[in-house]
Amino acid sequence: MKSAEITIDNALWWDKSMLLKEMEKSEWRGSMCSKAVLKAMNSAYTTYCEDAPSMAMTDYLRKRQCDIEGPFKVVMKVRTKEGKGRMYSVTITEINFATKDMVDLLQHLVYPTAMKLIIQAAKELKFEEVASVTAYVEDA
Repeated sequence: MKSAEITIDNALWWDKSMLLKEMEKSEWRGSMCSKAVLKAMNSAYTTYCEDAPSMAMTDYLRKRQCDIEGPFKVVMKVRTKEGKGRMYSVTITEINFATKDMVDLLQHLVYPTAMKLIIQAAKELKFEEVASVTAYVEDA
């Protein structure tokens, strides 16, 4: 089984928490510009690169009705503005807790896994180089 492919091509940053850390280091953290960015960060319409793997995993879990039978693989493709593509993946071989509650799965599985992928990509690429992020989940 494979989830839907989710593409984010209008992200504000890799992830909201990573953007906050970046803003803390910035020399303009008290300016009007930073206040505008903070307002944009909290908008329901703001997307982050992290949303692609999170939404793909959520789609996969929804289709499975939160019943994970075996290992699965989360794949994230990052396309740069130069047109180059990079692939990142995480394979979940076992889950250390038994639950079929979507909220628990989001908190303990989806968000940490998505962050692993984002951190891998952020180590290799600057956000300014990113054109889009596509993610999907498939049975391993």
